[in-house]
Amino acid sequence: MNIPVRAMVHQLDERSAALAAQGVEIVVGDLSDFNSVSAALKGISSAYFVYPIQVPGLIEATAYFIQAAREQNVGHIVNMSQRTARRESPSHGAQNHWLADGC
Repeated sequence: MNIPVRAMVHQLDERSAALAAQGVEIVVGDLSDFNSVSAALKGISSAYFVYPIQVPGLIEATAYFIQAAREQNVGHIVNMSQRTARRESPSHGAQNHWLADGC
């Protein structure tokens, strides 16, 4: 099965080159930049959202991603969360994942 895949990366490097060598379309962008998220989602029917727990900005990135997906008519989104994502977690990162999961 030949399903086209697009990956948004922060920078072009050996990791993005390895993806490109497998036929992945590479776009450079940042989840904290609404315009680059919107451009990356243009023409996409399904999207996979993953955000690192150690990096601040999850809630904003989630909101940008959801709004851009709505505007670009993305039909399906898979959100990669974490096992400890819950309200009573002692980790602020895990609490942010819990909040973002509710979006």
